Amino acid sequence: MKFKRFIPYIGIPLSTAAIALVVLKYLFVIDANEWGVIVDVGESNQYREFVIDPNSPQDNAISSYEHDSLKYLDSCCSVREPVLYIYSKIPIHMTIGIDFHSGLAALTYPRARYINRNRFEWQIRISPISHTNLRIPQEYIRMQNFDASTIYSGNDTSSFLFYEGSTPIRLPLNVTLNERLDSVYVYNPNAFTALDVCVSIKPDYFHDPLNVCFDSIQPKKTQSGTGNSQTALLNRLKNDGFSESEARAFDYYWGEKMSATYRRPFLVYSYLIPQKEIDKIASVKFSYPFVRFKRSIFYYHAQIEKIPVCKSYCHTPKCFR
Repeated sequence: MKFKRFIPYIGIPLSTAAIALVVLKYLFVIDANEWGVIVDVGESNQYREFVIDPNSPQDNAISSYEHDSLKYLDSCCSVREPVLYIYSKIPIHMTIGIDFHSGLAALTYPRARYINRNRFEWQIRISPISHTNLRIPQEYIRMQNFDASTIYSGNDTSSFLFYEGSTPIRLPLNVTLNERLDSVYVYNPNAFTALDVCVSIKPDYFHDPLNVCFDSIQPKKTQSGTGNSQTALLNRLKNDGFSESEARAFDYYWGEKMSATYRRPFLVYSYLIPQKEIDKIASVKFSYPFVRFKRSIFYYHAQIEKIPVCKSYCHTPKCFR
């Protein structure tokens, strides 16, 4: 009753107030979308190395913790190509910070300010006007998104923010075949649901890949599948909420790797990590309070060793011990 008396007092009809809130939300709430991949390199002890040419106008916009060169050990998982796009209808100044909670923040574009080896931040100005003639480093040219807002960071101008690093956190799935080589069994040992899971598995050099996709696999559960049901990566991305431009950029960098071909290793799988789990590995903070943030980070694993073959009881977790 008090609320009903309050509305006439301020002279604003309830319907008008609701419309005003919708308009304010449309103008002031910005969208930030991020895609990327965590690559499981296992115990391979691979090194990722970058050499930045300070004389190159494009490379001069790239920053690393080591300034002009960087070499770090992928002791477990490499955080590759997280790309962040911002969609704003108004000009905004804000700070965006990335915190690798237990890993290494290795590389950024445009140039960011490093707080320590785990944390960095961009101080940026955002324009709702998109530009098509940006000077982007050649390696990142396909990440451009002409639908996104333009980002000004110091002397650099871009349509996206990019970073790379490493994390010791592994989130693998356990995959095997049955004796007839016609069924794939996938066990999820993690404490979260693996989303949009796709597996390509070859029993040996002579058989064609067996491709199976699942909408989700619950924690501590096994899913089995037969037949060739590999979903095109572009369709997977659109189903996960990517825009057309974002999906095509991701597909350019990862489409061939995540799709089954006759040249693939014995096992390739990928799945979408829930956003809450991603935040535990690398969190993103916005100084601007009205941000709708969507993170679409895939976990990717490729294995060159042969896959174990299990008996008919393989659908139980005992098979994976």
